[in-house]
Amino acid sequence: MTEIPTGDEYVLDMIEEIDDLDLLKEIVSRASIRIANMVGEDKREKPTYRRGDIVFFTNGISPKYLFGKTATVVKVNDKSVLVNVPDEPQYRRFAGARNVRCPKGIVSTRPPV
Repeated sequence: MTEIPTGDEYVLDMIEEIDDLDLLKEIVSRASIRIANMVGEDKREKPTYRRGDIVFFTNGISPKYLFGKTATVVKVNDKSVLVNVPDEPQYRRFAGARNVRCPKGIVSTRPPV
């Protein structure tokens, strides 16, 4: 009878079978995002924000083109932060916006993976 690998062994065996590097990069990218999202959803871990911090918009942001983009914290409230958005074209209609109120759940001090 063939032994079925479990846990990490199984995953490593499956990865070794992948010959397509682009497929492997996509798998790792998606897994990294899932892990980052799980960490971000941990309610016990409350990030602290300070004036001047650079924060990243998380995948909870709408519009989605802001995901991964940065902003600078100008004020910290109980449940939200006020940020200034850089005046750059990739921010589209938010380019150069000042004192934008964001719930703390859509910003992070850690870059998305």
